Formats: sequence, C-alpha cells, structure tokens
Amino acid sequence: MQTLMNYDAYKSGLIMMPGGIASLITVIFIGRVSKKLGFKILIIFGVIIGLYALYLMEQINLTASPYFLLLGRVLIGLGLPLIFIPINVIAFIFLKNEDMGEASGVLNFARSIGGSFGISLMASTMLAHREAFHRDVLVSNITASNPIFQNYLHILSSYLFTYGGFNPTICYNKAIGLINNTINAQSTIMAFQDDFHLMMYIILVFLIFLPFIKTKTQKMQKIIISEM
Repeated sequence: MQTLMNYDAYKSGLIMMPGGIASLITVIFIGRVSKKLGFKILIIFGVIIGLYALYLMEQINLTASPYFLLLGRVLIGLGLPLIFIPINVIAFIFLKNEDMGEASGVLNFARSIGGSFGISLMASTMLAHREAFHRDVLVSNITASNPIFQNYLHILSSYLFTYGGFNPTICYNKAIGLINNTINAQSTIMAFQDDFHLMMYIILVFLIFLPFIKTKTQKMQKIIISEM
C-alpha cells in the first residue's frame, strides 16, 4: 500500500487494523462455538474463509480501492484463528500433563521456523523471482516497432513539453523514466498476485490432512477453556 499505491502510514494502518479486530472477535467466540461444531468443522470454515480472502487478494491491482483491501484483511483476520487455535489445541490433546511444557516449546519452535521459512519463501524468493519474470515479459513489448508504446511515449513527451517546460530531449528521457516506473509497479503487483495464488494451494494442505486428525472432545474443551 505504501510502496505501490502511495498510501501514507496512517491510512495503511487504518486498512490493516480491522483485520486484527476481526481476529480478536473470532478468538473471543471460538471457545463457545467449538463446543457445538467441533474443531474439525472450525478448521474447514477457516480454510474456506482463507481461500476466499486469498482469491480476492489475488485480484489486487494498482487501482484497488481501500475498501477492497480492507475486506481482504478482515476475511483473513476471521479465518486464521479458526485454523491455528484448533491446531494448537489438537497438538496437546494426547499428551500427559508433565509433557506439556516441552511440547509447548517444540510447537513454538516449529511455528517460528515455519513462519520464517514461509516469509522467506513468499516475501523474498517467490516475490523477487516473479517480479523479475513479469518485468522481462513487459519489457519485451517495449520496442521501437510497437505502435502502442511509441504512441504512449509521444503523448507523455508532448505532455511534459507542454506543461513542464522541458526541452524535447529531457521530455523524452523523463517519459522513458515514467514508463519504467510503471513497468516496475506493474511487475511487482503481478508478483503479489502470484504469491496469493500460490498461498491458495498451500492452505489446501489443511484439508488434505484434516481427516487424519484424531480428537478427544472432553479434553480439548478443557484445554481451550483454560487458554481462553
């Protein structure tokens, strides 16, 4: 939002904040709802909400409205607790009380490693590679024989010459610079689209392993109530 859409920090924070509020609301009520539906059903709901949120975010572009971004954040805020809280509870249901401390340390360590790996994969490696790929594709169309590019370049140069007061050479160079900035922004936003698309498939892993999860209802309820 700040880098590509030129939002300031305050506006970006206002858009991000409802996602945290949605997560807080979900956490408050998840203990009560789990008694009626069970944790497997909650995970399914969480996955469905997460998939829809990622589907929306996959369609993000540079002209997306703040309300579109806010909706995606709210849906993610609603869906993630429905996935992670039941998983955290299920991780302890077959353990003895004396093993809880060590299990908690292992779980936190695994979560930290998984989070670091996921951020590195999605935010660094995947994003950088897809950005470079899309930039190469877009730049391949910027040729002297492309009439659309030549016409756009002429319009930009003429605008800068008329309203900027620059000489033709400077106008041409500035127009090339503006086109380059547009290509960079478009290739980056398309890389984000690819990231969200990949995450849609990754989140389906929850559904694949869900039938293999064993639960003990009474013990699970005691754990979730104590954590709430």
